[in-house]
Amino acid sequence: GTMSARGICKAARSRALNGGMDVTTIRQAFVKTYQQHADQAALCWKDDGVWVELSWRGLMGRVRQVGEIINRLKVKPGQRIAIHLDNCRQWPEIYLGIVSAGCTAVPVDAKLRPQEVSHVLRDSEAEVVFASARTYPILREVEPHTPNLDTAVLVEGEKVLPIQNGRMRYLDYEDTLT
Repeated sequence: GTMSARGICKAARSRALNGGMDVTTIRQAFVKTYQQHADQAALCWKDDGVWVELSWRGLMGRVRQVGEIINRLKVKPGQRIAIHLDNCRQWPEIYLGIVSAGCTAVPVDAKLRPQEVSHVLRDSEAEVVFASARTYPILREVEPHTPNLDTAVLVEGEKVLPIQNGRMRYLDYEDTLT
């Protein structure tokens, strides 16, 4: 199966600690691992039955693109950005992009009920959420109760975009990367 973000971070931290490096954050562990293992596999997943591999260099490129999205959305370092996604290949790059931009990632379990999602999003004061076509209906339901939230970037957004009559702005993740 897919390697989870926790597994990636654990592996990066383990590599960093075993290498005797002084690493204190996930971001630092990621950068060190990228520097030492740029051309090695960082992520592997199945796409239509075929294994696909992304190197640490490729992952770093995608992490930088997420940082550019955050910059274009005018999110300032220190602000919170929510991630409302199932476990997917985009999760680690989005998480790493958020923390690399100096923001705080707020993971929101994709299995939570709408009222719980609403509470976490409201309480976090996140203005941006990375979500998906699958979690989109929940976002639409909680939209009236999350006044701070103004933008959702949707993985596989082409399945539900364009959105009509929404208070929030909905963007497609892949389109936003390019």
